[in-house]
Amino acid sequence: MSCSQANTIRNILTHLISEWHGFVPKAIAGDKDAKIQGVPEGYIGNKELTLEKIMADLKAGKDHLRSELAKVKNEDLGKEMDWFMGKKTRGFYLTLDISEIIHHEGQISAIRGVEKRLKGT
Repeated sequence: MSCSQANTIRNILTHLISEWHGFVPKAIAGDKDAKIQGVPEGYIGNKELTLEKIMADLKAGKDHLRSELAKVKNEDLGKEMDWFMGKKTRGFYLTLDISEIIHHEGQISAIRGVEKRLKGT
């Protein structure tokens, strides 16, 4: 690994899966305490999970994200909710989470690129 303190791809993927099942639906609901069905506790970085399970959950998470976003109405985006950054619109929190997803996908690409260069392939 290029940096021993960095997250692993496994940790990033399992974190993303939890975001798709947790953060986005809560922002859509406009309720930080909404009871959301999703990823169980202890999922993030769990070394017991097989790659096949993670990849299946990744696909299910993306599908879940798309179905949840399809429920959003324009008028919902301007409604405020009070969460970890204070009172902001749902649109703000959704944009923040989508940005985080893109950020983490970029991290995975960077890790893979560095590893490939270090191996000389």
